[in-house]
Amino acid sequence: MKNQQDLQRQLQNLNFLQQQFESLKNQIEIIDNSLHLVKTTKKTIEGLTELKSGDEIVVPIGGMAYIKANTLEPNKILMYVGSDVIIEKNYEESTKYIDELIKRHNEQRELLENQYIQLDAHIKSITPRVQQQLSQFQDGLQK
Repeated sequence: MKNQQDLQRQLQNLNFLQQQFESLKNQIEIIDNSLHLVKTTKKTIEGLTELKSGDEIVVPIGGMAYIKANTLEPNKILMYVGSDVIIEKNYEESTKYIDELIKRHNEQRELLENQYIQLDAHIKSITPRVQQQLSQFQDGLQK
């Protein structure tokens, strides 16, 4: 009975660790997607340096819809900084802000990646032992 309880505890622990592993994997994917968006934003801002007042641009308005627009002040970029707050920045300020976001994303990703690698190693180290105990328990039931 004690062996069965110990085995159940170990199986629950392994299941919990695997759920954490999947959660970390999903968090890394979210960071990667956000990082891609931030880098795309930076490229777009860099492309704005060539615009002059009155130049025609295409602006996304959601989904797959766009409108044509003329630039009024292409050197002024409105940046969303969170909590429904938008501030005006010039090219240099915008690029600096985006670079800081990229840096934070990379740091967060590195932290999650390290946790992911450590958890993966831990799961791989305990799985054979749990599988062996499960096999022994099943063999004991068959006898």
